[in-house]
Amino acid sequence: MRIQNNKTWFVVGKSAEDNWKIILEADKNYYWVHALGVPSSHIIIEIDEPLDDEIQYACWLCKEYTKKIKNTSIKYVITNIKNIKLGSKPGEVYFKDNSNVKTIELKLPI
Repeated sequence: MRIQNNKTWFVVGKSAEDNWKIILEADKNYYWVHALGVPSSHIIIEIDEPLDDEIQYACWLCKEYTKKIKNTSIKYVITNIKNIKLGSKPGEVYFKDNSNVKTIELKLPI
């Protein structure tokens, strides 16, 4: 599912299979957002250098489209698509280089 906020497009994965699909179809220079340490929707920010407000919106989308996330204090991770490696199970991913992963806190309201 694609959502536009201002001039930036975001892609939301709504299942494990869909999460892989959006990663495989994304430009390798785009950015990927996911909740830290819990299963969640994968979000692609369709821009090469996202601004802080775009990153915050992606975190909010992740929270809104993940049924299990009720806690607003959960953290999120963001990295470039080219830093993502698919795992062995649908939806599972790994980072090629952990130094290219940034942890984000969602700041409400969006």
